[in-house]
Amino acid sequence: MIVRLARAVPFLAASLAIVLIALGTLASAVDASPLRFLRAFTADLRLDKLWLDRGQAKVGDTVRATVRVSNLGRKATTSTVVTLWAIEEASTGSSGYQLATLRLGTLRAGESVTAVSTFQIPNFPRHGRYKIMANVEDPAPELNAANNVDVATLDISSPSYSVGYVDTSPSSGVSTTPPVDDQKEPTTEGPSLSPGTSNQTTHEDSPSSTSGSTSPGPTVGGAPPAKDVDVVPTPAATDGQSSVAGTCDYYASPDGVASNSGTSKNSPFRIEDFWPVAGPGKTLCLMDGTYQGSAQMITPPPGLSGSRGAPITVRALNDGGATVDGEFQHTTFSVANSWFVFEGFNVKNSSDSVLNINDTTANTIFRRLVLWDAHIAKNNSIVSNNLFSASSTNILLEDIAMFGTGRKCFVGGGGAPEATMTARRIWCRWEGSITQGPKIGISTSYGTYNFTCENCLVTWSAESMPQEYNLTDTKGAVLASGSRFTNYQIENFGTLINRDKSDYCTNTKIFGSMVYVKATDRFPYTGTGLFSQGLGGQSCVDIKHVLAVVSPARTNFNSLAGFAMGPSSSSNRMENVTSIRGAADNFGGFVAVNVSAGKSASSVASPWTTTGSGANLCYRWVDGVQTNEQLWPWPMNDRIKEATARAGAYEGPCPSCVGGRAVRKATDVTADIEELLGPIPASCRK
Repeated sequence: MIVRLARAVPFLAASLAIVLIALGTLASAVDASPLRFLRAFTADLRLDKLWLDRGQAKVGDTVRATVRVSNLGRKATTSTVVTLWAIEEASTGSSGYQLATLRLGTLRAGESVTAVSTFQIPNFPRHGRYKIMANVEDPAPELNAANNVDVATLDISSPSYSVGYVDTSPSSGVSTTPPVDDQKEPTTEGPSLSPGTSNQTTHEDSPSSTSGSTSPGPTVGGAPPAKDVDVVPTPAATDGQSSVAGTCDYYASPDGVASNSGTSKNSPFRIEDFWPVAGPGKTLCLMDGTYQGSAQMITPPPGLSGSRGAPITVRALNDGGATVDGEFQHTTFSVANSWFVFEGFNVKNSSDSVLNINDTTANTIFRRLVLWDAHIAKNNSIVSNNLFSASSTNILLEDIAMFGTGRKCFVGGGGAPEATMTARRIWCRWEGSITQGPKIGISTSYGTYNFTCENCLVTWSAESMPQEYNLTDTKGAVLASGSRFTNYQIENFGTLINRDKSDYCTNTKIFGSMVYVKATDRFPYTGTGLFSQGLGGQSCVDIKHVLAVVSPARTNFNSLAGFAMGPSSSSNRMENVTSIRGAADNFGGFVAVNVSAGKSASSVASPWTTTGSGANLCYRWVDGVQTNEQLWPWPMNDRIKEATARAGAYEGPCPSCVGGRAVRKATDVTADIEELLGPIPASCRK
């Protein structure tokens, strides 16, 4: 057999040469370039350019990388992936360190996309100049792989730990936490994914970026602004009662009827009448008013999806003018779809969670929504995360307010290790729940992964709790005798930001955020902290510029800490955090640097101007980067004031409940923050 094969090789080679010559001749007759002719039958990926947002970085820094990829061939790719590697410039070998993976999916023939990712600089065995290499690949056959790589350089140095953990309260001394050099080093035997690496990916048409966002400082190599394209066909309103711009294909109204065409304001139908005519690029506009009844809930049928660059959009005709009211009889808002945009309306009073983000939801944006009051007696959240698979990914919640009843405000994270979810500029106020299980403001993971929380504000005021009640099971049934609670107490306090059942690398990122309790908030607990992560074995947590504050005017001030962290792995890191509290913080197993802590706002670093220790809350964060765009006043301030002023008291089912459930008052988030931290300077205001 070997002899026969050997004899056949010259014949096969000659035949192949004849075929190639023939193809070349034919190509020359059709086009001057044989490669251009062959592209008609294959994909041809080219990595046009790699840009970094800086030329120098320290260990632990987050670097933003932008790549542009083109498909020069005539055949679409199927599963295009860009991998970022770091290779020591002085190295003569080929081993490197894998930094991030960007999954671009399908690239049509002739299509070009821009993608953005962030990665954290690991503690390399040696510091100095590294080549950051971007390599694009796809399983589909490719004509030419020589153009699949581009390289940038990055000078990496040791971190500075001159500040460490400094408690500036009068009674405390100074303590330091271990430097990052005590962390486990990545292997040099080949590529390795370092703890804390970001898998957050921004496709050119991806929901995880915001048009008009700005990165601080110049980019290396003349990179274009990060994010040029957004799946949303219209810009988001800035604040107040401004109109949500853009065209409308269909209209719904509170008194719409099924027999109407829905194609004009004079002939509106119901929300459910939109689904049979919905398709990529179509927009349903909700006219002002309150939508009630099963036909007016927002529950698109599973399988209905838009497409990349042409999402299906459901938005308020006027920002904040439409409200979906489930009357505690209907599921108000439930999604298991891809390539959707939901924008500008209010949702309240659900028979379960107010918004259910179900498995298979992907590439979807929820923007400028105010959500309140889930069923107080059931195991649900204001925003419920039911994601369990890799197909549940690339979900963005941006400029969202949630308050009222539910065991949690929100559970974050994608459905699998490669899936992502970003929450940006979120305001959450936990108010009440009588069901069993931990009560939490925002849970960063519950069997989920890759949750990024940017500019998230979380507070707690149990004004919707009954004064007395019997604990219920997860379905809302009253438990046996002995489960009676009085004086507004709850069965299990789980802190304002925490996690659930997450004994693994969650890749959680919390940036530019704040937890707070005011003097007048109903918060009767003692011996606890406001912010927790790293419990139960959770690892790969990255916290930057986060502030916890308890009002010193509270009677329980001296028994409350800002941070109560878990004793988990050294892959958990806190950088630039501030704590205003009466009791000592516990940073557990976290590597904590640049911490400012004290018992008053005047005794800690200013959250508006600090450039050293402590959290700076002056600016917006986008895709893991602190921009130079001012954050204040709070983007949804007017919408929140209007919704809280008219929410009234919780009026839903509450078995065995007595008293409590106060009437809610208008909440001015910006004023509340100034009450706690002092005036916000003009330099932090838009």
